[in-house]
Amino acid sequence: MRVKRSRLLRPRIAVAAAVLAGSLGALVAVGGSTATATATPPGGWITNFVQYAHGKPGAANPKLKPAVIGWSSNNSGGTVVSVGPEASAAAELAVKWINKYADGIDGHPLELDQCIVKNAEEEGLGCAQGFLNNKNVDVISFGALSVGAQTIDHTVNGKKPIIQGFSLNNSDVITPNEYILFAPGPFAVYGIAQYAKQYLKAKTAAIIYPAEAGLIENAQGLKLTDTAAGITSKLVSFSPDTTDLTGALTAAGAQTAGYVMLDITDSAQCLAAAKAATTLGINPNKVIEFDQCDQPTIKSQYPGGDYPHWTAQLSQSGDPLIKDPTGTAMLKAFTQFGQQANINDDWYSGMWGQIFTIAQFMNEIGYNKLSPAAITAKAKAFKGPLLEGGALLHCGKYRSVPAACSDGNYFFKYEGNGAWNRVSGWTEPPPALQKELEQRPFNSGFPAS
Repeated sequence: MRVKRSRLLRPRIAVAAAVLAGSLGALVAVGGSTATATATPPGGWITNFVQYAHGKPGAANPKLKPAVIGWSSNNSGGTVVSVGPEASAAAELAVKWINKYADGIDGHPLELDQCIVKNAEEEGLGCAQGFLNNKNVDVISFGALSVGAQTIDHTVNGKKPIIQGFSLNNSDVITPNEYILFAPGPFAVYGIAQYAKQYLKAKTAAIIYPAEAGLIENAQGLKLTDTAAGITSKLVSFSPDTTDLTGALTAAGAQTAGYVMLDITDSAQCLAAAKAATTLGINPNKVIEFDQCDQPTIKSQYPGGDYPHWTAQLSQSGDPLIKDPTGTAMLKAFTQFGQQANINDDWYSGMWGQIFTIAQFMNEIGYNKLSPAAITAKAKAFKGPLLEGGALLHCGKYRSVPAACSDGNYFFKYEGNGAWNRVSGWTEPPPALQKELEQRPFNSGFPAS
């Protein structure tokens, strides 16, 4: 859910996402100073993207009939405030790379049949009907889709598989035949309290958030997980248009809280939060953000001309952030299309993993045998490794939210001068919350309190 947006998830989405395939070696965390050593993940680093997609080296034949993914997201240009307007461009980058370097799908070009929801939930009906009526669409996928998702979910209702990276709508996790690869919905934030308790020894929390779709739900999830972890938290909302967050942070008790959560993703809000935190003298080591606050376009505008030394959560492995072999390979691939500036954007890394995984399913099946049923079977059987994914992949772990395939996060501390450290192991929700989710009835969704 991040949402430029949530790491979701982080995204992330917003989470988050990670969304996501690394394992950790030694971890040391002392007095706010952290250092980590990463071990080679099981199966090795994912650096050969042609191999991951089960493709072949070379370009797809543009004269052949395409393999089509039905695609919907909330982009810019309408009245909907998108939590990840760059998600569609990120998905397009993955598609272009696959078509140029991985032979598309059995030599056929991969294509996104895009239906963008810009203004109202009702627009999702036309998208769903279009996907269902298009015989070339065997699978549907979402980018940063909050508005419109519920209508698409209810209309499609399992008739064709929906495979997405992140989820910004509670209906996603209970829709038949839907698979969310990275941590969906509240799972993008459920691990934060456990991290704060385990690594920061926090007993209290201050949470601020803008009153807008997606982030309100994030805040509610944060409150829930704080309670499960035994942390007392205070939530304070603010107008999305405000330019001064000093009052919100003060009202939330940020100066004395054990950890401070910035449930924000908009660039202007991130800058306002940094200015306010500096004014109030808040210790940066206890501030947790969605790393969409770390956009190159605003770096120089922060106090001191560099990103704040905050901690970001991701439902992804964060390979580009820590520049491990997978991250280095991704940077090379992004550079081939002039997109290297977006390498640390969680929507770009998340969509990279999402689209390549769908391509993997399609290539394993073969173009001539593609069908909704065949792709569904692949999704159900998928156990990873997931490109940019977390340490655990278990679709259906929670019977209450069966579409969730991942439920945790990694945490990353910005150390300055472009350097990040992964400062936690794969962190799942507090045990009390996991137990609650496991006990909830089938298709009952996430708890509200």
